[in-house]
Amino acid sequence: MRYLALIGMCGCSLYFGTPNGPPEDDVAPPPSVTSTEPDASTMPPCTSCNNAPPPTIYECANTGACSANETDGCGAPLACGQVVSTGSCSCAGGQWSCQPACDDGLCGAAAVQTAITGHWTGTVTPPSFAQPYTIDLWIAADGSWRATSTGADSIPFYYGDNGGAPGEKIWIQAQTSLGAYAAIGLFGGELDGMITALHVDAHHLSFAFVDSWLSCSRTFTFALAR
Repeated sequence: MRYLALIGMCGCSLYFGTPNGPPEDDVAPPPSVTSTEPDASTMPPCTSCNNAPPPTIYECANTGACSANETDGCGAPLACGQVVSTGSCSCAGGQWSCQPACDDGLCGAAAVQTAITGHWTGTVTPPSFAQPYTIDLWIAADGSWRATSTGADSIPFYYGDNGGAPGEKIWIQAQTSLGAYAAIGLFGGELDGMITALHVDAHHLSFAFVDSWLSCSRTFTFALAR
C-alpha cells in the first residue's frame, strides 16, 4: 500500500488543557473510559504550532515502472491508529493509472474541502456526559472555521474555543468510499481533533468529531444543513 502525502506534518508540544471549555473532572466519561487528561498547568505552551505546516493531506497516486496487471492501493495513516484507503492503482502499458476514492459524488480530498465551504447550522449529539446542543458553523475556502453554539460554555466542539485563530482550520486529509477524514485545529491551533465519516452535499453536512489527543473514545455527532 502506497502513502502519498501532499503536505507534511510537523510535531510540537501539545497543550491538553481546556481553559476556555468545560472541565471534565465534574462529569463522568463514557462507560469503560478512564479520563487521562493531564493538568493543563503542567503542560508547556506550544510556541510554534500556529506557524507549523498543516496536517498531511493524502491523495491517490503512484509513480515508477510497473508490470502488466499489477495493482496497488493508496492508504492514509491517520490519528487514533487508523489507516484508510484513498483509492487504487492499476498498471497499463507499463504506467500506473490511479483512481481516487469517491463518496457523495466527490473524489479525492480536495473536492471535499471545496464542498464543505459555507455556513452550516444544526445539532450536535455528544457522549452521555453532556446534553445535545445546537451550532452555527462557518467554514471558509481555506478551511478556517468559527462557530457559536448553545452547548456548555457555548463551545461548539466542547473542547477549545469558538475558532477564528490562524491555526484553527478544518483540513480534509483523506476521502474514502465510506466518507472523508479530517483534522480540526483547536485551542488556537495548538492541537488537532479528528473528524471521521464526513459526508457532504449541497444541503447537508454530517460527521463525527473524536478526541484524538485524549483517548480517541469520545465521539460527538454533527448533523448540519444549509
